[in-house]
Amino acid sequence: MSEYADIYNTDYSDFPRVFVVTYERWTFLFDAGYEEATDEYAEAFHVFRLPQMSLIQARREWSGLRKRVLKDLGCVPTASLHFVGQARHWKLDVAILKHLISIDP
Repeated sequence: MSEYADIYNTDYSDFPRVFVVTYERWTFLFDAGYEEATDEYAEAFHVFRLPQMSLIQARREWSGLRKRVLKDLGCVPTASLHFVGQARHWKLDVAILKHLISIDP
């Protein structure tokens, strides 16, 4: 059975496109937003590690989160993430989070 973590997201189409997720003592920002140049949504999430914070804190600081990035972790294909939920109530399968933690302990 899969384990899921709550996320805070602002953009979504068929799934969340920009969101913050916390897992254990880690906080990540995922961004696969709309790309004006191609007139499409990105096919990969750009992933950033943030300082440890709650989802409530992330929501309060949303506009300044990019200034708080600790590390750029690169990109992961959107297809590699599994979500459950709808609209603004999504959860993320933690498998990708465990992988990110394993490569950046």
